[in-house]
Amino acid sequence: MKPGEHPPKGTKELVLKLAGSKPRPTNKEIREAVQRTFGVEIVDRTLIRYCEKAGLPTSSRPSRQQEERPTAPEKGDLWALQRELSGHWPGLREMATAAREQLAAPLPQLLGLTRRHGVQELPWHNRELIGGEDNQVSLRVEQHVLFGALREHLPDASVWALLDQWKRGVQELIQGLSGLCSWVSDQPDARGMGQVPAGVALTEASGLTDYFARTAVLNVIEDVHKDTESDQEYESPSVVLWWVRRPERYAIAAGSPEAIARARDLHISLRRRLRDLPELGQVVRKCREVQEVRAKLEKELERISHSALFPSTCQLCQNLANTR
Repeated sequence: MKPGEHPPKGTKELVLKLAGSKPRPTNKEIREAVQRTFGVEIVDRTLIRYCEKAGLPTSSRPSRQQEERPTAPEKGDLWALQRELSGHWPGLREMATAAREQLAAPLPQLLGLTRRHGVQELPWHNRELIGGEDNQVSLRVEQHVLFGALREHLPDASVWALLDQWKRGVQELIQGLSGLCSWVSDQPDARGMGQVPAGVALTEASGLTDYFARTAVLNVIEDVHKDTESDQEYESPSVVLWWVRRPERYAIAAGSPEAIARARDLHISLRRRLRDLPELGQVVRKCREVQEVRAKLEKELERISHSALFPSTCQLCQNLANTR
């Protein structure tokens, strides 16, 4: 540093951590660590002043008085301290925490019930879940460069097999839900009601919307989970039939009062018929399997987010060493 310049924030803390560790690095090693971490050089005079004010040894050869004075607890070797103070290891912990927080696959979202009248946000909607029926499921955090670094540090950890198993389970669940929706839409009495064309105003249409099958499937699966058959609420204030799942509601049919009444009765009838399908049991079992894997995965990610040390190195570690 030039005369009169102040060292970067964190320089003094790094010096004191190293000076208080056992065995104590030499002053030259401490100065080199500061240069690699902050890109600046400090002189012995500054280093010794920091140590004297903190009551720490001023060299790697402590005096008898300094030997008797208690030193700071051991924080790990120089390599570990550099990665901790540079923010690399804290960043890895944040990746594990972020992944744990993004592990949500709400059934309404998997059924496509978030794309309603342009609504982008619903209380249960997970924006960090990427993919769908035609795309591989992933978490947004996986796109972060530090997440890749976390994989490099823990290549053999069980968390990666659990993550792949969870994503594969969600993908299979989406496909199973899609199959149930297709079954509902293909029933002769449902096809006989007609379909509301895309882009047509509900007040000018007659037939079932694409939410008719999705809401019937959601209704049944939630009932099976609760081991009950709910008395589902419907609303039809005008020429539109609404399936209500508070605080949301979905337009499932449109037409004359007679058509609305038939659509309501058909929705209830198909919910009951769905219960007898073997495919429904498979989807319910897959739901429970995904939940069980999620619980195990959350536990592993929680453990990683509190890791004190990360073994091995990654490409970012090597870049950090080369640029300091």
